[in-house]
Amino acid sequence: MVRDLIKRLDDEGLLVRVKAEVDWREEIGAIVRRVNDVYRKNIPAILFEKIKDYPEGYRLFTNGFTGTSCQAVALGLSKDTRALQLVQEFRRRVQNKVKPKVVSDGPCKENILKGDDVDLLKFPVPLWHIHDGGRYIGTWHGVHTKDRDSEWANVGCYRLMVHDRRRLGILLHPRHHISWHYTKYEEMDKPMPVAISIGHEEEVSICATTPFQPYEYEIEYAGGLRGEPIELVRCETNDLYVPANSEIVIEGEMPPKARLEEGPFGEWTGYYGGERAPRAFIEVKCITFRSNPILRGSLTGPPIVENHGLWGVTLSALAWNVLERAGIPGIKGVYCLPDTGATVFAIAIEQMYPQHARDVGKVLLSTEPGQYCKIAFVTNDDIDITDAASVLWAAHWRSQPDRDWVILKNEADSVLDPSVPLTWRGFTSKVIVDCAWKMTPEFPPLEQWGGKRYPPLAVPSEDARRLVERRWKEYGIEYRVK
Repeated sequence: MVRDLIKRLDDEGLLVRVKAEVDWREEIGAIVRRVNDVYRKNIPAILFEKIKDYPEGYRLFTNGFTGTSCQAVALGLSKDTRALQLVQEFRRRVQNKVKPKVVSDGPCKENILKGDDVDLLKFPVPLWHIHDGGRYIGTWHGVHTKDRDSEWANVGCYRLMVHDRRRLGILLHPRHHISWHYTKYEEMDKPMPVAISIGHEEEVSICATTPFQPYEYEIEYAGGLRGEPIELVRCETNDLYVPANSEIVIEGEMPPKARLEEGPFGEWTGYYGGERAPRAFIEVKCITFRSNPILRGSLTGPPIVENHGLWGVTLSALAWNVLERAGIPGIKGVYCLPDTGATVFAIAIEQMYPQHARDVGKVLLSTEPGQYCKIAFVTNDDIDITDAASVLWAAHWRSQPDRDWVILKNEADSVLDPSVPLTWRGFTSKVIVDCAWKMTPEFPPLEQWGGKRYPPLAVPSEDARRLVERRWKEYGIEYRVK
């Protein structure tokens, strides 16, 4: 539950409480932006406790899964857990799905609004950026739908803009599983039931944003990630089930073939995406919520924001799994770099044959986790792939662009990519950067380098490193990086 997470983060010194009154118009977004820019090395979570125009007790929580330390605490680990350890832990936990537990009631039912009482703006929904087409209530949540012809339930995270008291705009893409569900309802000219949960267990949002395979139920992965069943409760106005511990639940339906103008929105790409255009929307029938609700939201925009931190864990884990299942040997690490907006992958390998790095890149870019990746750096396992500067350093000194940079054309891409003309949205070129040391005849093993094909790193000897480590406190060097 979000309240439990807030307490754990607070206990670990990873929560900033903003007690001063802040304006939902841009000020919240600007505060989060400044916090993320100043504390890039260890970004804290933020709880806004007093929001203009809203009663005492109506709060907004954000940044709960941006920084590595917060991510570790959210997953029940030590705040000192390193990035690749988080990736490995995510990989391990989602291998063991846990079915949800249906309960008869839950905290999300403490207050129920129906009919004329429904009001989406009862909650402190921010205007995150000045040019946003409206106030976005859906930025870190779960949208629950069910297939008409099977038992497949889906939970995804799709942006939600408040049109008015009772209507929500939504951005869909043909690859989104919700689009598959909605298309079937449209073909039969029937409205599709929808439910939106906000402020549930953090694992639900994590899994809702992770591209699992079709016909998989994200709630079961969330249970595996949490190590126990997610409790679900039936909605008031439809047959969908939502996390019982949610802060807010919005119930409604998507009318077929009806559209309203939605967008634009400051997106995870760092730019405004999805120009204002007619898009599907949700007619809200009911809202249930906890007393003194905490709205869970997330700023998007240039790196690093919460989506980027999230994908640094989840996409890395899924990509690592894909590469191993494909039979690619020698994978030592996979990381989707948050510093790049989580669109650039770095893969470390124990190099085993001359074209090893290229094989890794080709497989990665052809898979679901790599669909929005434009650049895949594949390097040796002596490089810290969680550090973007180290990856770029390896790319510069271990590759030649004309020889080692492989360009692929007409590959799948995000429709939000601002570098692509509108008529070509959804397609892009991609690059595999082979920055592993070469194993070809032109680079023979050399005796002066201990029989290796490449020079040694210019770093202190092991004896010197241990000496400095032993005497470190004597030097009186104290410096804390924000």
